[in-house]
Amino acid sequence: MHRDPGRLCRPVGTGHTPTYAVREERVLAAVDAWLAELTDPDRLDSTVATIVDADEQAEIEPAEVTRARHQRHHLETELERLLAAIRAGMDPILAAGATRKIQAELRSAECLVEEWERSQGRTLPLGEAKVRAALAETSGLVRLLAEADRADRTDLYQALGIQLRYEREGSTGRERVHAQSTLRSEHFT
Repeated sequence: MHRDPGRLCRPVGTGHTPTYAVREERVLAAVDAWLAELTDPDRLDSTVATIVDADEQAEIEPAEVTRARHQRHHLETELERLLAAIRAGMDPILAAGATRKIQAELRSAECLVEEWERSQGRTLPLGEAKVRAALAETSGLVRLLAEADRADRTDLYQALGIQLRYEREGSTGRERVHAQSTLRSEHFT
């Protein structure tokens, strides 16, 4: 690596993305501004909707439940094919054994999915009211974060999936920090 007049650290060689050294205070200021904007009363409806939508998409069911859902779909298709064959003239006696087997496997898959959907271990959706209440309690979020330990802030930002991208325009020297999370993307100068 070498330093150029713009005080940028760039890897020597080709094919590498430039690496920039940015003071933590500048990054924190961008992240704090982004978080403050997300909880601003004028943007609250949009923030709540984004969080609720992300929560609905984030539910992760156990692999065996996902397999059971796929199996159920496959078995329903197979059962429909057998019934179509019977309607087309296939001897029902020849299809009876296969039909019973498919029906038993289908019921087993359905039971597994239904059991998981009723289970206490399943995470319930947040819902709009819960999200609004949580955001109302965090109205002083930026102030709280300013007083928080650096490690706690790091843990929070990692949990939120916040990623930063730093850009410096060559012609103007203007610098920008882009803050983005898995929930939303915003840009700050």
